[in-house]
Amino acid sequence: MLMRVCWLLIGVAVGVAVTLAITSQTWLIASLEYNLTWDRGRDWVGALSGWAAFVAAAASLPYLIGQWREAKKQTRFVIGDEDPTLDVIEHLKDKNTLVIRIVNWNRRAIFVKDIAVASKTNPRT
Repeated sequence: MLMRVCWLLIGVAVGVAVTLAITSQTWLIASLEYNLTWDRGRDWVGALSGWAAFVAAAASLPYLIGQWREAKKQTRFVIGDEDPTLDVIEHLKDKNTLVIRIVNWNRRAIFVKDIAVASKTNPRT
């Protein structure tokens, strides 16, 4: 993210330098002398404030997109469109027993027809 901002600032600086060089009659020196007077400086600050607002908006865009995605997830959960979850853990006292927990986060009913265990990763010794 920091590299993008650096490249953006470099691009803006190059753009300003090219604009100053092209708009002057005797290239950069005359342009700087003309544009750095008080009246012209005030005009430049006024013109560049729009670009500063654009840079600030562009920098905040990734955070706004992340916030939008999180709000979308929360909305799916609240209205009942989230998928059910299935958790399998070992029993605390009997290490040869598995505890299966199914939570339906969805507003529609689910039916569990069959549960089969092929092998256990931590067999009793």
